[in-house]
Amino acid sequence: MTYEKAIEALIEAGLMDPGKKESAIAALDSTAVEFTYPDWAEALAQAGLIESSNLKAAANAMEAAGETEADQDPDAFEQGLENAGIL
Repeated sequence: MTYEKAIEALIEAGLMDPGKKESAIAALDSTAVEFTYPDWAEALAQAGLIESSNLKAAANAMEAAGETEADQDPDAFEQGLENAGIL
């Protein structure tokens, strides 16, 4: 999943203000963030873009969006994993 899609999932879940989208993408892109959703959530909390109390909910929202993406377009999801060096 791209950072953009992950951030959209957080906005849709009501966990992030839409006005913080570009800052959130930049925060994930500019740091050495691991490939897990909990790590992404932690990076966003450390940047002050989501509440620390919402770490688990944020990780769950991104995971659910990733699963939906994988179901809807398995080839694109697999390509994303390859681009990330996971496959």
